[in-house]
Amino acid sequence: MSQTRLAFAIDIGSSSVRVLAYNANGQPIHELRAHYPYAAVTTPDGGAEFDATQLLDQILKCIDEVHTLLSDQPVIAVGTDTFVTNLLGLDAQGEPITPIYMWNDTRSREYVAALGLDPDDSYQRTGTKLHVSYWPSRLRWIEATQPDVFQKATHWLSIGEWLHLKLFGVARVSTSVAAWTGMLNRYTTQWDVETLQAAHVDPARLSEVNDKPFDKLIEPFASRWPKLKDAVWYPALSDGYTANVGCGCATPNHAAITIGTSGAMRVLLTGMPAQVPPGLFCYRVNHEQSLVGGALSNAGNVFAWLQKTLHIDHDPFDLACQPDDHGLTVLPYWAGERSIGWHIDASAAILGMTLNTTPADIARASLEAVIYGLVRIDRALTHWLEQPPTLIAAGGVLSASPAWAQVAADALGREVAISAEPESSARGVALLALGLQGKPLIQAVFTPRPAFTERYHAAMLRQQRAYDLLVGTHL
Repeated sequence: MSQTRLAFAIDIGSSSVRVLAYNANGQPIHELRAHYPYAAVTTPDGGAEFDATQLLDQILKCIDEVHTLLSDQPVIAVGTDTFVTNLLGLDAQGEPITPIYMWNDTRSREYVAALGLDPDDSYQRTGTKLHVSYWPSRLRWIEATQPDVFQKATHWLSIGEWLHLKLFGVARVSTSVAAWTGMLNRYTTQWDVETLQAAHVDPARLSEVNDKPFDKLIEPFASRWPKLKDAVWYPALSDGYTANVGCGCATPNHAAITIGTSGAMRVLLTGMPAQVPPGLFCYRVNHEQSLVGGALSNAGNVFAWLQKTLHIDHDPFDLACQPDDHGLTVLPYWAGERSIGWHIDASAAILGMTLNTTPADIARASLEAVIYGLVRIDRALTHWLEQPPTLIAAGGVLSASPAWAQVAADALGREVAISAEPESSARGVALLALGLQGKPLIQAVFTPRPAFTERYHAAMLRQQRAYDLLVGTHL
């Protein structure tokens, strides 16, 4: 192993940070890894945030731990991916004056309309909806509710940018991370002037959009990590982009399904579509590629809520379960809604309960409702693409619950392959840092059962009627 040339992957997720080492062929070195869990702070008014200094300290400690495990293996590249649309304000000394605001912080909902942008024109320029999960409304909210902080902030950036600002003294944002802010012009791959004006942010307060590697580590980090100081370090990438690469979905023939805290279905394209498909996003990830798909704000976090509130501590699905046999209709918008409807004020609802309804019924209905969101994204993608892509599910949730994976296949009416790669985002960032292209690694394939598909589709129609009545616009 002493002759192995390594790449480091720093995977900064919404619930933990992982640092993993990979050999020059993109294979993980299992004994060279570290993992630190954490949790965002949520508030009753819709807040979701991290303490920036504490999170940075966790990341640095994770790197420390793996660095101490190295012997004389040369580390040739270091890549980073992060949970995206997070926002942090720094003062003139480069220190935080805000927490890190998460994608699911909804406190800026009333400032979306205040942006005054044409929704359709903005959507086509940036590839993103005008929505509470992106930066423009959040910046307007900070300006209105914390004017002193807004004026004092000399730099607005993400956690990955701040990490590298500390390590290299340079603030640089990758195309993919910039795209997820909702403020990148997808045609120019630079900040969108009209959106910045609407958000009341000077481009001088933002990082340069540039994918080129950094120069040498600065002190004290060059001395702290001598085995990393000669490596090529790349700007942080979005975890959605790296997850596609990591599970082998690097062409339009394969769509990645990610079920973690949130959920998504995405395809990676060469070039850029002339029009953004209705209800989907289109993120530029570099000058050559775009990522098209849809995102769910509610996935694993729904199961976490069920565990906490209803004390569901087991998989609510089993072989005896029949589709929709609980009679419930759930709008699973505990953390608001993104694809397909993107309704800012959507919230969760459970309809059809009786005195016979059990916690297990509510759990199964809620998790089925999460999958219905994937079905709608799949329909939109399939309608837009020339042929339906092969579906590969990454992330630990569906692989940990074969029964829920079977529900996904049944509801989608299509085969769902489960990736054998447990760390798709980390693997993806390592492959990209090494200049490699990964292939799909499949551990299981779930085949739909037509009778079950029919029953799930009937349940989806019932859910659509509830959505029309309670939210207001047909999905």
